[in-house]
Amino acid sequence: MSLDSFNVTSLKKAFLAVCDLPDNENNLNLIDDSVFHTGGERPWESVLDLIQVYASNLLNSGLPGPLPDRFGRMTRWAVEQAGFVRADRLTEFSRVEFARQAAEHCAMFPLADSSRVDNTAILRAISQGGDSVDPRKTIVRLIDSTEQFCRYLLDRHGGSAESFSKPFVNCVRGLDARSRVDDAAIFRKRIIGELNFLLMGPATSPNFLKDSQIGRARQITNLADTYIGTLAKPDIHVMRFMLVLTGRVLVDRKEKLDQLTNLAGQELTELFVKEPPCEKAGWGLWPVGLSAEERCLRDLNFLAFCNNDAGIVVDRILYMVGAENDSSPIAPLRPSDKRERYEKFLRSLGLIAW
Repeated sequence: MSLDSFNVTSLKKAFLAVCDLPDNENNLNLIDDSVFHTGGERPWESVLDLIQVYASNLLNSGLPGPLPDRFGRMTRWAVEQAGFVRADRLTEFSRVEFARQAAEHCAMFPLADSSRVDNTAILRAISQGGDSVDPRKTIVRLIDSTEQFCRYLLDRHGGSAESFSKPFVNCVRGLDARSRVDDAAIFRKRIIGELNFLLMGPATSPNFLKDSQIGRARQITNLADTYIGTLAKPDIHVMRFMLVLTGRVLVDRKEKLDQLTNLAGQELTELFVKEPPCEKAGWGLWPVGLSAEERCLRDLNFLAFCNNDAGIVVDRILYMVGAENDSSPIAPLRPSDKRERYEKFLRSLGLIAW
C-alpha cells in the first residue's frame, strides 16, 4: 500500500473503528483532545512546570524508587519554596537548600506508598552537606540529575523555559521528506546531546522533549513543518505497528497477529535492523548503524512528511491504540483486549491479509 494510505485522516478513522465510534466531527475532536492531552502544565513558558516535567520523566523508564508524579511535584515545590525562581526565571540553585525543602515535602508526602529506603533521611543528610550519602541510591541520582538540568538552564538559557523551548517552533529544513527527516534527526541529536545528564538515556530524553512541548502543539498552525511536529517517541506499540505499516511484517495469518502483539526485546529490534521497509510502496532506506528506535522514528517522520502531517500526531495515535495504561480521554472507549485493538486497527487500514 502507498504511504498516503496511512495519513493522519486514515489513522484517525481506523482508531474510531477500534472504538466502534462513528466517523463524525465530535469523535474526531475527541481524538485530537486525546492526542494533545496533558495535565495542564505549560512547560514551554513556565520554568517551574518545565523542571517538574523533567523530574517526572527521570522515572518514566521504569527506574525503581519514587513514583514519577510524586517526585515531580516534590521537585517543583522545593524549587519554588527555596526561592530559586523570580519573575518566572530560575535565578539560582543550591543543592543543600533544595534538599532541605525536598525533605520537608517528602516527610509530608512520601515519594512511594512503601519503600525500604528512607528518602526523607537521605534528603536531610544531603541538606546538611553529608558526604556519607550513598551516590548509588535512586533518590541521590535523581537529585544529581535535577541539579544538572537546573544548572544547564541557568548557564545556557538564563533560567528561562521560553528560551529552552524557542528552537522547537523553528521550521524543519529540507526540500523533500528524506532531507527533512535528516534535518529533524540532526536537531534531535543536538538537543539530546545537550541533555546528556544522569538518568537521561535514549528513551528518557526524547520522551521529556515531547512532554515539554506537546501542550502547545495544537495551537501551532504549521505543526507539520516544525521541530515540535517531529518529537515522536516510539514506544513498543508504535514500533509494532510501524513494522506492519512499512511492510517489514505481513499479517497474513492469525498466528502472525498473535506474534505481533507480543513482539518485544531483541526480536522486535532485529526486525527493524535486518528487514528493510518496502521500497515499492515509497518508504525510504536509512544508513547502516542506526538503532531500531532511530529507524522507527525516521520511518514515522518520513511517513508524516510525505503526507504533510506531524509525526508527533502519528506517534500518539499509534500509541493510544496499543497502550495498556493510556490516560487520555478516549482510552475508556477502547476495547480492553489488546489483540482486539490491534486487529481492528490494522484491518481498518487494509493490513490484515486473511
